[in-house]
Amino acid sequence: MEVEYVVVDFDKKVVSVKTPENVDFEYYSKILRKAFEEVKFAVNFAKKLT
Repeated sequence: MEVEYVVVDFDKKVVSVKTPENVDFEYYSKILRKAFEEVKFAVNFAKKLT
């Protein structure tokens, strides 16, 4: 089973299933920034090992 949804309002815990009309871009920006920082940390750590 596959469910597709997007976060509409993180603070209110609102999601939209399959039809993303109002996406909470602030929420997605935060998680993308966090993911980027985690990858950046791993890459920098790997560089130090070589």
